[in-house]
Amino acid sequence: MISVGSCWGDREWDLAIAEYCGITKPAFWEGYGSRVDNTLGEAAIRRLFYLLYEHQKYVVISMSSRRDDPAGAHRYASECLAIMENFKRTGRPAF
Repeated sequence: MISVGSCWGDREWDLAIAEYCGITKPAFWEGYGSRVDNTLGEAAIRRLFYLLYEHQKYVVISMSSRRDDPAGAHRYASECLAIMENFKRTGRPAF
């Protein structure tokens, strides 16, 4: 059994983190009770920034003594910039 805790008490944030960690599989949604669609409107923009926040943490983690992976840090940073450039260009919050 996988348990997901709450980060800030913000349902959208919690679900974005669960998605980022790859645990929003059918069994997760069955236990949660209903699937939440956060891919439209302002919710989609918030989801993008929640996912970017999670991704950016790995820039720092990759540079830490725990990982010592400067190339990985550069990759995470480049991916974040590309995502934001795409959002700026298209207006679509795609992660």
